[in-house]
Amino acid sequence: MWVFVEPFDVWLFRDGKPFTAGDQVRATGMFPPLPSTFQGVLRSAALARALDARGSSFDKFRDPADMATRDLRDRWGDAGDSYGAFRMRGPFVARTTTHGVEALLAAPADLLIGAEQFRLAREQQPLAAGEAVRGGLDQPSSASRDGADGLWSKGWPGALSLHGAPEYEGLTPAGRLTPVQLAQYLLGTIDGPPEPEGDVIRSDLRIGIEQDREHGTAAHGRFYQAHFLRPLDGAGLLADVTFDGAARDLRADLGSAGEMAIGGEARAGRYRILADNPLEAVEGQGFRDELVAQLHDSRFRLVLLTPGLFERGWCPDFVDPGNGFKGTLAGLVVRLDGAAVPKPVPVSGWDLASNAPKPLRWAVAAGVTYTFQVIGAERDWAARLVGDVHGHSIAKGQRGSRWEIGMAVAHVGVA
Repeated sequence: MWVFVEPFDVWLFRDGKPFTAGDQVRATGMFPPLPSTFQGVLRSAALARALDARGSSFDKFRDPADMATRDLRDRWGDAGDSYGAFRMRGPFVARTTTHGVEALLAAPADLLIGAEQFRLAREQQPLAAGEAVRGGLDQPSSASRDGADGLWSKGWPGALSLHGAPEYEGLTPAGRLTPVQLAQYLLGTIDGPPEPEGDVIRSDLRIGIEQDREHGTAAHGRFYQAHFLRPLDGAGLLADVTFDGAARDLRADLGSAGEMAIGGEARAGRYRILADNPLEAVEGQGFRDELVAQLHDSRFRLVLLTPGLFERGWCPDFVDPGNGFKGTLAGLVVRLDGAAVPKPVPVSGWDLASNAPKPLRWAVAAGVTYTFQVIGAERDWAARLVGDVHGHSIAKGQRGSRWEIGMAVAHVGVA
């Protein structure tokens, strides 16, 4: 069931970088927010409404011995990274049109645009397994990789960087695609320009000053700048909510429409439940059948619609770099042959259980694109791949990957 949220004013979604007013000058933001941020928005709003209807409270909800709220804990999870039966995909940028709510999805990283041209970087594909890295990977410093033995700092032959590569001079990554455009991209037939980022969101930088709580006055020398975001009229955020093994309608707890606090400073937003699937054009059965028919030569492409947390940096967890970058996906033995890797995004947050910040981790950004070869493909490999992977998280089952709440949601495409 899809829920669409629009702002009343501005929103502030912090990225994962640490910030303390006065110690750092600028609180940076991101749009759309991470799934870990948005799932908290939806869960808090639903629980607040459900608990109020029962005459209960969050204190009782947090008490494992309170049987009156046990069904809510089972459905929404209790605290921290326990999500119960709650599952989410998104959030995605979206806007209202005359035909309803239209999603605007992160463009694949190998889709480039220029002043007078629009083309796919993948026209230079396939990438040979031994091809040199073009331009080098965008990466955080080794000191900021959370101590993991990741691949952010390791160049890998076959990895394609779109930054600094001379063959892409004058071209930039595309903005966002509608579901119809993404469907065309996945089938290899896209022929129109994407939606520019500036047509959806505006930056709204504001100055603040830390308060001296003891005296109730402004603290000396504690100015900071906060990066607020102003979605244009009709623009907002979209997410798909389901419950694993639970026959429960989202509207039972959240209602069909209402208001909620969202993001930094608990800015207000209004939400409504949608009757239709905004991703039908790229996830409906008709498109899936066509995609299966177009997958040839045992090659395919994966595009992440949401950021993904992997133990080895940009390399998916089901791939083993020590075994020729081979792995198993949907029961198929595959080899990772190429990747278009944008700059990673920081992921952190606040641990309510320990009342301390969570460790900083780096995630691949939405739009990262992988090219695979199926090894020893069986006749039905395409149907199995599309059925098991398309529209699902490729991090499913990996501890700490947060797949339950929308990280690493992938779409399959031709290569």
